[in-house]
Amino acid sequence: MRAEKLQDLLIYVKALEGMDAVSPLLERPKLIRDFDLHKQLSESTGKIPGHIGEGFGQGTDRHFAHYLVIARGSALETRGHLATTRKREYISRDEEVAVSGLYQDLGDMLSGFIAYLRRSDQKDRW
Repeated sequence: MRAEKLQDLLIYVKALEGMDAVSPLLERPKLIRDFDLHKQLSESTGKIPGHIGEGFGQGTDRHFAHYLVIARGSALETRGHLATTRKREYISRDEEVAVSGLYQDLGDMLSGFIAYLRRSDQKDRW
């Protein structure tokens, strides 16, 4: 099935789910007071759907894959920030495992899609 719009992409839907999972954590007073970590976690989660969307708008599979690689990096960055958030005891171990697992799944999905796009290498997506 060919995705006609951004919302048709499962990776995009999963990235939005990740943002929804992180949002309540960002409202924790202790995390809010840790300005740098709060900002980094917020930005890394927000970049992922943005990069997926930007890549979706590109004209070739190669360009799309490039943006997905960046999104995958941001998913890994988010997992790192979640580990730090847990280490500083702003979230529970169960919360870290659940949300980090969501980003692990997203990273795996992105890796698979990147590999597919690199194989197909369609020159004119539109």
